[in-house]
Amino acid sequence: MNKNTFVVSLIDLKEKMFDFYENWEKFLRPLCKGLLAFAVLMITRRMFPYQDVKNMGMILAALAVLQAFLPLSVLYYIVSGLILFELWKVSFDIFAAFVLIIMICAVGYFRLDGHYSFITAIVPVLFYCKVGIAAPVALAIAFGMEALFPTLAGVVVYYFSVNIINAGTVLGGGAAAVGLGLQHVLSSMITDKEFPVVLVSTGITILVTCLLRKAFYERAWLVASTLGNTIMAFLVLAGCVYFDIEIQAWVVISLAVLGIVLCLLVEFFRGIGDVSRTEKTVFEDNEYIYYVKAVPKLKVSQSEPSVINMNESLYDEEEDEDYEDEAAESPEYESEADAVVDVGEDPGPEPEKDRGEELKEPEKGPDEDPKEGPDEAGEAMEASDGEVLETVPEGEQPEQENGDGLDESDWIPEGN
Repeated sequence: MNKNTFVVSLIDLKEKMFDFYENWEKFLRPLCKGLLAFAVLMITRRMFPYQDVKNMGMILAALAVLQAFLPLSVLYYIVSGLILFELWKVSFDIFAAFVLIIMICAVGYFRLDGHYSFITAIVPVLFYCKVGIAAPVALAIAFGMEALFPTLAGVVVYYFSVNIINAGTVLGGGAAAVGLGLQHVLSSMITDKEFPVVLVSTGITILVTCLLRKAFYERAWLVASTLGNTIMAFLVLAGCVYFDIEIQAWVVISLAVLGIVLCLLVEFFRGIGDVSRTEKTVFEDNEYIYYVKAVPKLKVSQSEPSVINMNESLYDEEEDEDYEDEAAESPEYESEADAVVDVGEDPGPEPEKDRGEELKEPEKGPDEDPKEGPDEAGEAMEASDGEVLETVPEGEQPEQENGDGLDESDWIPEGN
């Protein structure tokens, strides 16, 4: 099987999975959320095994069924309630400290953007399963910069649970544990060198991955996932060497490879059940380099479509009506007889004028003949030399003075 056939097979598989999910979404979405919630609650129960409650599995199953029909962000509050229930038996001050952690997370971040609060419940489970180092880059590829704070909070919760177990002799319950439990847990977390190494490495890795993921070049997600997991493994190994922490290098390298595989799976399943992503790519031809950013329609506010009729005749009629209305309201047109004729229309025959009404002749340019014919109303005419000629009735020959006068072409004798 060559490369092109393999890629086509993957695309065909993704399309089939997308169609299957779209057809059965109303059943698959609650089922996936319920199974995820049940797994997280069961592992969290193992991380904080302090309460002896019968039928605890049935209670957790009921909570998982409830979570199946609720938003996924509610999982954070269900897990937090379970941890508080477990810590109540350990020590009151530890219980109060964890309440403070929940309030800081809720007020500082989740109150503003709680869509990804479930990450705080999932990350401790991944670290408990020894695959936490592979998780930060995949979370950054899947959720972007919004995954930074929930992931760091999940790391804090995991090491909080680890140091509670390490201080088991002091946290045996009873009055002796009150006041001493929190002090012991805090001192254990401060002296735990692995905790700051993982916390700082996770934060730097997510920041670098998000910056690389949003860069404008082709296959940015592949470069971000590869470099992100490499940086995560390097920072963890460097921190362990610096603080003299016993760790096996092949385990860290294997987790980095697993992280790259998780990123590939995230990118492959992207779009199945999630169409809110923004795609970026770049390509070029002989003259230009094209930077393309494809934004889903769900992120763009759509307005009602407006249709403009570009019919030329309708456009001209509307313009004519507006122009006639403006002309009718103008003060220089005092009667309906003064009509406005648009350029390009046939003005029709010239309107008849009342007796005694003076007709205005158009102005003549300097190149036109300055001579004017006799006026029909009997008014005087001015000659070119300033002399005034009286109006001569039609058919009579005007008298000439000193050889001056009108040319024969200016009058026609009666009968000729």
